[in-house]
Amino acid sequence: MTSCTIVIVSYNTRELTLSCLIQIQNVLGDDEWRIVVVDNASTDGTADAVRAAFPLVTVMRSEHNRGFGAGNNLALRTVTSETVILLNSDVITDPTTLRNLVARLIADDDIGALSPLLVTQGGQGQAFAFGSDPTLGYLVRRGLRALLRRGPPHDWNATAARDVDWASAACIAIRYGALKKVGLFDENIFLYFEDNDLCLRIRHAGWRIVYDPVLQVTHLGGASMPNRGSANQRYYESLVYFYRKHYGTTAASLLGLLLAPYQALMRASKV
Repeated sequence: MTSCTIVIVSYNTRELTLSCLIQIQNVLGDDEWRIVVVDNASTDGTADAVRAAFPLVTVMRSEHNRGFGAGNNLALRTVTSETVILLNSDVITDPTTLRNLVARLIADDDIGALSPLLVTQGGQGQAFAFGSDPTLGYLVRRGLRALLRRGPPHDWNATAARDVDWASAACIAIRYGALKKVGLFDENIFLYFEDNDLCLRIRHAGWRIVYDPVLQVTHLGGASMPNRGSANQRYYESLVYFYRKHYGTTAASLLGLLLAPYQALMRASKV
């Protein structure tokens, strides 16, 4: 039987975290499955509430909110299982879906990471649940589509499995052998683009990233960072860092020149 560790990072989402655990608690009866909740310095009593309600769940608490990637890394450093599922506390799912996600991943040795279809509460495919690498060319194409009112660059209501450059870490199964080869999340990224960065490294190591709508979960979204202005600032800070890391200083400098008009266009178009 394939072993799996489910990692849930929570930051002031106590009720959502408890609700998520209620949905998936049946896996705790399986010796091959383990659930780890990382409390990222919450102030709402998440850690104590989880310990009290779910004694079989491993709870790890960070004294500081070091970001999404670093929070996951606390748990990932303790993993001994064959696979890992990263799961946001605001994802609605069930044990069968998670077991099928792992089975689908293990069935194909070429796949390093596999995401189910993420849908909103309204049942629509979640925007930016997967995508292409954010190269300058991609950003220009996205900007032109926004300027011409042609809509988003991808069809989020995917109906067939597809290889993608990256998939959202809101719910994703990862082959732990891939993590051992490429390393864990880059802790220089506080929030946003940590999944892009990890997926890029996994692809460069020879594995595929797959988005498979045969499996589906609901993602409520935005629960850990309700302040949109702060989220946008984190987004662009992480994008600039990603450029310096993967595309070099020249590309990062060009991005810096384009960033202000690009941000204005995205705000105006909401694409």
